[in-house]
Formats: sequence, C-alpha cells, structure tokens
Amino acid sequence: MDEFDIAIYHGNERWILRGLAIDLENSFTSIGLKVIRKEILFQKNDIGSPPNAKWHFFVHIGQMENILGKWKKYDLNSRSICIFTHYDRKNCNIKLLNSIHTVTYMSSHQMAIAMSVGVYNQNSLLLPLGVRIDRHFPLKGSSINTFIEKNYPKLSHLSKRSTIGFCTRYSQKPTYIRRKNYKLLLKLIQVLLDSGRDVIVIGDGWGSSKLAQHPKLYVIDPKYKEYNCFYNLMKIFVSVTTFDGGPIPLLESMASGVYPIVTNSGFAPDIIKTREHGMLMQPFSSINEIMKLINEAEFYIQNFQNQSKLRTRAEAFSFDAYASKLKQHLFRI
Repeated sequence: MDEFDIAIYHGNERWILRGLAIDLENSFTSIGLKVIRKEILFQKNDIGSPPNAKWHFFVHIGQMENILGKWKKYDLNSRSICIFTHYDRKNCNIKLLNSIHTVTYMSSHQMAIAMSVGVYNQNSLLLPLGVRIDRHFPLKGSSINTFIEKNYPKLSHLSKRSTIGFCTRYSQKPTYIRRKNYKLLLKLIQVLLDSGRDVIVIGDGWGSSKLAQHPKLYVIDPKYKEYNCFYNLMKIFVSVTTFDGGPIPLLESMASGVYPIVTNSGFAPDIIKTREHGMLMQPFSSINEIMKLINEAEFYIQNFQNQSKLRTRAEAFSFDAYASKLKQHLFRI
C-alpha cells in the first residue's frame, strides 16, 4: 500500500521552481491528498530510494530526467507527472515525456510546440498555473501606506494604483537573454520615465542598469511575501518578453487587481481573452505601439475597469484550481 498519494521533487532554495513545489504541496494537502516534498539536487549522485508514493510529480523536465535515470530500476515513468513550462531544444527529452503518465502544460502555445516536435497528445493536459489567491489580493490604501512608511520610506509618496509596474530579473545569463527582450524593456522604461510617470520594477540584478538612478524609477528586490503590496502600487502591469512559459507575475498582478499589458506569449493568450482581462502585444512590438496600449489602458481603467473581474479570472488559474483538476485526472474522482 502506498504511504503517500503524491511525491513532489524540486531543487534547492535558490531555485525558483522550489516555491512552485511548495505551493503545490499546500494545495494538494488542502484537498485531502497525502504529500511528501523532497529536495534533490541535480549534481547529487546518491539520492537514495524513492518514497512510497502512488504518483511522482516533477516541476522540471531536466530534473525528472536526472532522477528517473537514477531510479530506473523502480520503473516510475508510468506513475510520473511533469510540468512543461516552455520548450528548450537543449532540455526536451521527447522519449522521456512520451513514457510518463501525464505532462501538464503551462500554455496552449507551448503544448502546440511540444506536439509539433513529437510529444504524444494522449498524455498531455493543458493546465496553466499559478497564483496563491490568499497571498495576492487588493489592499486598502491605508494598509499599503502603513507598510511602505515602515519598511520602504523612500517610496512613501507613492499611492495605490499610481505606477506602471514590471516584475522581472535583470540577468545576462543566456537562459534569460533568450526569453527576455531587455533592449526593448529598457527603452520602454526610459520612455515612461521621460513622460513623467512613476515606474516600479520588482526583481534583482537591476543595480547594473544606468536607469536605476532615475528619480522616478523605483527598483526593489523585496521578499516574495511582500510582492502583493508593490503590485497594489501599480495601476498597470507590463511584461515585455520574446518567449515565455508564464509569466507568473501576470496572474499575481491580476489577483491583486492590476490591469495587465503583456506580450502574446506563454500562457498570456490563455489568460487574457477579453479587454476586461487585459491587453496583449505582439513580440517585438515598437515602443510607439506599446505606449499606445498603455494610454488606452489608462483610459479604460479610469472609465470602465472592474477589478473584481481581474481577480476572478486569476482565480481560475490558482494553485488550488490546478491541484483540484489534476486530482480528478489522476484519481478519476
């Protein structure tokens, strides 16, 4: 008899997908499943034996290949599930993906790419995720002011829904450069600052940018639990990429009541279906095209926007919603 319903595997605390694994553990547990979560490092040779679980859940294709390879004698493939965030030809073992029970895709776009390179349709499940709706939600202006004055006094003059916001790491690593259009992003931020708008950027690595010294640019690298407060300072959330698996901040900002303008990549077109949900721009859009959308969004927010509809839309892609749908799929209940 299996001791656990699901075993979840992730890397160390510096790995962003560790947070996703923790949130999924909480959501699976909340719907009555018995879960064990294990940290297993890529470079570790001796990883022991697998826990006694009915299902084995991996948040990363590369790690799944590494672990299942070392546990080959246990024949876990038919009881394994993996999240497919985005296609990377250097890290996409098609044979392995076709051998496991279920591949859940973050977006229909990435699912179509996987199908085109030979991943089977029959073990594929479209399940975009994820946001913790109990962590990201609209705040009262007084609550924001109290927190900012105490912890970030240099931002105390900013008020709720007063800034254009971004949430992204600034990195020169090839894995980021391939997906993030930093050249366009930096130019867009400069144009927004020149127009007199206040701009917030959440993320690390921005100290190396010359823009970081601009008096109307507020670059912060807060604890993750503080993100919600800074989302609430935004009236518009903007994400400029070329190729993406998410972006997760799209859902987090929407759950916090922020109107999004994002690149038409990743799961953005699965989330944003109408003008009530936000606006999409094409990859490599011009600055003028993006600024036109921002101007339109500011008018729309002032005259028509319903914040509750943004949050309701985000809730459909929460970790809890994902866990519930996957439970039904795996346990046929």
